[in-house]
Amino acid sequence: MTIKFFEDFEISTLKIKNGHIRLRKAGHGPALLMLHGNPQTHVMWHEVAPALTKKFTIICPDIPGYGKSYKPKISKDHENYSKVKMASDMNELMTLLGHKTFYLVGHDRGARISHRLALNYPDNVKKIILLDIIPTIEHFERTNKEFAMGYYHWFWLAQRYPIPESVINKAPEEWFFAHTSREKKDKYFFCT
Repeated sequence: MTIKFFEDFEISTLKIKNGHIRLRKAGHGPALLMLHGNPQTHVMWHEVAPALTKKFTIICPDIPGYGKSYKPKISKDHENYSKVKMASDMNELMTLLGHKTFYLVGHDRGARISHRLALNYPDNVKKIILLDIIPTIEHFERTNKEFAMGYYHWFWLAQRYPIPESVINKAPEEWFFAHTSREKKDKYFFCT
C-alpha cells in the first residue's frame, strides 16, 4: 500500500535572510500558513492541509531548526531559536511568497511562534488558530511530578549553554527517541 502525502502540493525550498525554508504549497484563495509542533515537521498536516486547498492557498513550512529547513546557529542566549526570530522568519517567508496578509494556524511550538507572529505583525495576520497550548507560565505555576517527568525537556533545554547541545549531539538518535517516546512507538519508525 502506498501512502500519498500532499499529492497535489508543490514542494520547494525558499531562501530567506537567515537560511532556507522547506515548504509545501497548494490551493486557491487567501493564504493560510500552517506551523507544526515539536518535534514534528510540516508533514504533521498531511491529512488536514489537502482538505483546505479548495478555499485557501495552503503554505506548510518546516519551521527553522526542524525537518529540512535551516538550523539556526547555537548561541549562549538562545536568541536564534526564539519565537521572535522564528516569527520574523515566517513573516519574511510569507512576504516572499507574495502574501502580505494571511490566516494562521499553529500547533504546539508552531502555535507559540504563531502567537508571537500575530503580536509582532498584527496587520499581516487576518485570523489565528492556536492548537494545543496554554500560556507557559500556567505550566510552570502548576508543575507537578507528572508534568516534570513528561516535559523534562523544557527544563533540560533551558540549561546553561552548551550543556544540552553537547549532550544531544553525542547521541542524537537516542535523544530524539527519548524526547518523542511519551507514547509507545517503534524505536525505528521514521517518516520522510
